[in-house]
Amino acid sequence: MTQKTNLNRSSFILFFLLLISNFANAQKDPFPLPSAIKNNVEFWKKIYAVYPSSKVLIHDIDDLSIIYEVANLYTPGVDDDWSYRMQWRKIEDIKREYRSILQRLAGGELNAQQATERERRVLNIFGSTGNKERVRRAAYNVRGQQGLRDRFVQGLQRSGLYRAAIEATFLEHGLPEELMMLPHVESSFNYQAYSKLGAAGMWQFTRSTGRLYLDINYEVDDRLDPIRSTEAAAKLLKHNYDVLGSWPLAITAYNHGLNGMKRAKALHGDDFNDVYTDYKSRIFGFASRNFYAEFLAALEVASNHEKYFGKVAFHEPVDFMTFESQAYLTVNSLLEQFDLDLEEFREFNPALRPPVLNSQRRIPRGYPIRLPRKPGMDMQALFASIDPGLKYEEQVKSEFYQVRRGDNLASIARRLRVSQTRLAEFNNVSNSHRIYAGQVLRVPPTDAQLLASAQPAKKTEVASREAVVPMAIAEAPAKSDVERVEESVNLIEQERILTLDVPVPAPPSGTSGTAQEKPLPVVVGRTEEAVEAPPHSEWILVEAEETLGHYATWLEVPTQRLRELNGLRYAEEIHIGQRIRLAFQKVSSEEFHRRRLEFQRSLEEDFYSTYRVDTTQTHIVARGQNIWMICNDIYQVPMWLVVKYNTDRDLNRLNKGDQLVIPVVSPINPTTVPTEPQ
Repeated sequence: MTQKTNLNRSSFILFFLLLISNFANAQKDPFPLPSAIKNNVEFWKKIYAVYPSSKVLIHDIDDLSIIYEVANLYTPGVDDDWSYRMQWRKIEDIKREYRSILQRLAGGELNAQQATERERRVLNIFGSTGNKERVRRAAYNVRGQQGLRDRFVQGLQRSGLYRAAIEATFLEHGLPEELMMLPHVESSFNYQAYSKLGAAGMWQFTRSTGRLYLDINYEVDDRLDPIRSTEAAAKLLKHNYDVLGSWPLAITAYNHGLNGMKRAKALHGDDFNDVYTDYKSRIFGFASRNFYAEFLAALEVASNHEKYFGKVAFHEPVDFMTFESQAYLTVNSLLEQFDLDLEEFREFNPALRPPVLNSQRRIPRGYPIRLPRKPGMDMQALFASIDPGLKYEEQVKSEFYQVRRGDNLASIARRLRVSQTRLAEFNNVSNSHRIYAGQVLRVPPTDAQLLASAQPAKKTEVASREAVVPMAIAEAPAKSDVERVEESVNLIEQERILTLDVPVPAPPSGTSGTAQEKPLPVVVGRTEEAVEAPPHSEWILVEAEETLGHYATWLEVPTQRLRELNGLRYAEEIHIGQRIRLAFQKVSSEEFHRRRLEFQRSLEEDFYSTYRVDTTQTHIVARGQNIWMICNDIYQVPMWLVVKYNTDRDLNRLNKGDQLVIPVVSPINPTTVPTEPQ
């Protein structure tokens, strides 16, 4: 009896302690402020709430409490005629001067008695007899950060369009509502934002991460849709947290990648202080190390916006209606039928890419089309009244030509039997002399091809539903997200993979594979003879930004099938110029290469719609540098673009002293792009 009483008492005590523990965990702040990043959070609060985009803070990378100078990027009304490149060149000159001062101080060459104003600032921070090694390191850590106060206010205003929609989505996924502040860090709630390295939309998904949850192809890029991309962000954040068990780590993984944070946790535990202080990785740089601090700063400023900015006029959410057509439609037919202009339609359907918006491609069947709600609008009746001849059963399939060395627009037009003017207009080429080897051109369809493709659909049913932006999130197609993530997360980091553009050789006799047997109007990249390959297979060389995941998607086969075919281990990365064997089981060789070139073409279209190449510069490779580091850490330019300017060099095997041509890139409209490191 006593033993039973003691057992019951022990069980009760254990239950009580467990209850207290669970209560304590429930009360625990999910977004703590680690001591190691307090200065960082204060720094980012200044960036978001104090300094406008006309100012640049020259600071130390390791210690964000060290701010050497607040420089003028431009003076409104005075420097308005300065180009973006000229403005940042001035900042580079200032950074270069501080590096020189720090180097002279570390070498004992700085004369404190005759110091300039900038030299005195450095002396005030480090002293004339400071730690020489620390000062020497500081000389390599000078960075410029543009202020964001004005953009943050604009982001607050834009957030009114989506706030309720994000709240509903995050509530559905059981996520803390504080996470809805992340777009302030990523894009200032600009759904059209596109970074130089290819991240897109309000949540700044890269292509590799985005395609885990979203449709990204030549017709549609769901990263640009604020509603569907919010659904994807919720799934990604939840998965990160489920794996890592800590919001500081899960949020950092949103920027750095899940695998990187899994390694960091395995080495240093889940205390973010330890991870921030001790974790070392080639790609765990300034952006990843500061991402959680930026989030905490944005959370503080946005949650107390009246304290920092006064009254903010939030934009009102837009009311719209949605329908899904069982036929392929052109945008032009909808504009005419529903009395809309193209810009208005684009704003309601931001995921549709330019070929669809320009009616060169059709809106995919089943795509949820949004239209502004109008009193008395009968969507069923209006859709039914569209000419049956404008409802199609199939998508228009474009042909592509990849520019070869020695080509010019006139010779390509003759080869394709189209006029040079039409070829230039169809590809938005304003200067016929500015095409380059590797560029992907769309082949204009002939009148006969257009007529042949205009087959009306037999089914014209339309499913409609009504929605308001803040009230309903369109439900994504049913997928096993956990399975997709677990299979694909190791491929995310392969966005760093490149290839060189190489001439297309004449097919050798006896080669197998449909791509070699029949001449195509599409240049599909170099192929090689398959050695002991199974029927319907082909060798290719890896091209810019491609991964095994891309090949698997275009071939409609599991990624593991390609690994087995090529003897690759799980998570083993493919590399620039690597020979990969493909097996065509569900998709023909011609269709695979069409999809492949559509991917390359979309990279170029998206980039050149936002950025331009002003000039080039020479980079001399230093010891330990690789092409990923040069593109991402030093110049922040896409690797596929660097490939285009260095076709005569093996970028996968760089040696100290090698010279690379680096394109100098600037945004067409600086106010619409994410702020990137300088």
